[in-house]
Amino acid sequence: MRKLLAALVCSVGLLLVLPVQPISAQTAGDCDDNAVIRCGAFTTSELQAKMTGDVPNIYAHYGINSADFSSLTTGSVRSDGSVWANGRQVASQAISVGRQDMPGSTPVSGLGVYERPPSVSFVSNELTAFIKMTNGQFAYAIIQVCGNPIKATPITQQQVPATPQHPSVAITKTVSKSSVQLNEQFTYTVTVRNSGDQALTNAVITDTPPAAIQFVSGSTGVTERQFSATIASLPVGGSQTFTINAKVVSQTADQIINTACVNTVEIAGDRDACASAAVQLPAVATPAVSTTTPTVTQAVAVQQVATPAKLPATGADTVLGLGVSTAIAAYVGSLLHRRLRRRFLA
Repeated sequence: MRKLLAALVCSVGLLLVLPVQPISAQTAGDCDDNAVIRCGAFTTSELQAKMTGDVPNIYAHYGINSADFSSLTTGSVRSDGSVWANGRQVASQAISVGRQDMPGSTPVSGLGVYERPPSVSFVSNELTAFIKMTNGQFAYAIIQVCGNPIKATPITQQQVPATPQHPSVAITKTVSKSSVQLNEQFTYTVTVRNSGDQALTNAVITDTPPAAIQFVSGSTGVTERQFSATIASLPVGGSQTFTINAKVVSQTADQIINTACVNTVEIAGDRDACASAAVQLPAVATPAVSTTTPTVTQAVAVQQVATPAKLPATGADTVLGLGVSTAIAAYVGSLLHRRLRRRFLA
């Protein structure tokens, strides 16, 4: 009974007298007149071998090409019209194609086949099928037990937002000799590394030395007053190294610093990263400066100021003496005046 039911999966000849129950598509093929490929095909090689008669014309109408068979995957078509592959629904509103007319079917002109929903023609709730995906979208399906083609509306999977990329670049600069003499040659090493999560393009490295330093030669792009190089492509984690031979031609300080920078297309702004290196020169002798404070001699004219003559003593004893003398003189004068008056009056 089970094998008989499997043989009638793609037909409805016994649909009204047999109970509906799930079947295994691999149990037996559908060998009745509704099958586009009699008894079906369970491997792609078998499917290829049964591309005979009017099958190629029917398949071509639904965009099925035998050249695609090697890329088919296994999925299923359900009676609710959904199509599944790789564990997810890839299409909906499926339409099944068969050779027999039945209620709810629509004839396809010139092909001798009919179209109808799976709910009309499927005896099982779900049938195994070959699934063709193109650029991640459903293209068509072929039911294995009967070879009947399936067309359906592809489901566009929700686009997963791309992880934001963070371009980043790093640069280092070292010098072969930390201490040099005037006109002694030394080497700068400049390394640029992609430290982000996005490939970098046209990264430009520049280095313009201070006036005291002169570039002599290098791995590329070196003149006396400029180093310039371009990295066309720098993959994530990749790096590139350059060398610059230089010398100090004039000593303007005991330490001379030189800086290199890199600029990329993917990172906004100029000078995305910079790095410096310093060379030390012998200290320049400085003329001794006297710290003795000079003595300044200045003639000072001294003006002689005349001392006033000594004034008479004005103490208390002097004042008392003057008072007594004055009083005696007044008394004597008064006495003489009275005597003289008496004489004249007598």
